[in-house]
Formats: sequence, structure tokens, C-alpha cells
Amino acid sequence: MIILIYNMPVYAYGEIIMQFSNINYNLYKSFLVVYETQNISRAADLLYISQPAVSHNIKELEKHLG
Repeated sequence: MIILIYNMPVYAYGEIIMQFSNINYNLYKSFLVVYETQNISRAADLLYISQPAVSHNIKELEKHLG
């Protein structure tokens, strides 16, 4: 599986590829765990943060990427 953002890989076969160094790693991590689990609550449990914090990280990533 490869995830592309603006045609640049950020996740490929279990490895995170940091192409956007100015974006906080935690924003990517939240996105990737939500993508893998397909569930924000489960992602929050796995990341050891609250569900609103995961939602906030996703929102911040969306804002940054447009």
C-alpha cells in the first residue's frame, strides 16, 4: 500500500517516508493510524491520546495540505 499526498509518497509498505519535513510527525502518525484502523476511537487508543486530539491532528493536517 502506498499513500500519496500531492503525488508524493508519505507511507509505503509499513514505512513512513517523511517528504513534508515542515509538518509535525504526529499529524502524519494520526492520519496513518486512522487510515489503517478505519476508526478514530481505535486509533486514539493505539496512539495513547484522546479521540478529540486525533480529530484535531487530522484537521490540522487537512488545513496544512489544503
